[in-house]
Amino acid sequence: MTTCCRAYHATCAAAAGVLVETGEDEQGAVSSYQCRYHRPRRPKVSELEDDVPTMEFAGNVKVGETVQGRFGASNENDTPFVGTVVENCESEQMFVIELATGYV
Repeated sequence: MTTCCRAYHATCAAAAGVLVETGEDEQGAVSSYQCRYHRPRRPKVSELEDDVPTMEFAGNVKVGETVQGRFGASNENDTPFVGTVVENCESEQMFVIELATGYV
């Protein structure tokens, strides 16, 4: 098995698109870190409304939580960003976020 050796400052990882998943097993907390090149593939944008896990996740996002996203709709322009949720407009299926750069 090959291990990715990309390194990030802790504060830069989320903005760089690093996927951080945490959970618990019988020994305690477990974390997984995957760079934007090795993280699982996302559903196509046209399929997101039909993706049950994505819709459940989005409906449970709370104001003040940190989220990752991307500007491009295709893999050619897959620029990641990170921000804080200002409003979860669940009925409109959208978030209002404040980017880490200060823009809303």
